[in-house]
Amino acid sequence: WILETMVGDETAVIVLKTRGPMNKPIRSLEGRMIKLKNARIELFKSSIRLMVNNEVDIEPSQVEEIIANVGNNMSSLNFKLRKL
Repeated sequence: WILETMVGDETAVIVLKTRGPMNKPIRSLEGRMIKLKNARIELFKSSIRLMVNNEVDIEPSQVEEIIANVGNNMSSLNFKLRKL
């Protein structure tokens, strides 16, 4: 199953999309600071989603708590894929 979770920092927020076994680490870290490694952006129905490849790419962060900028939701913007 697919889980979409809002993640962000002081500049913006974005939807993090995880599937199957990736959902458990995200649920266990809910409300905590996390560090994502090897993340990528995916265009889905004209909006962007943040994805990670492996559950080891999600880990707790040692960074102090920050306030996410929910007023700048990058996933709510419409994007178009253009061929170069």
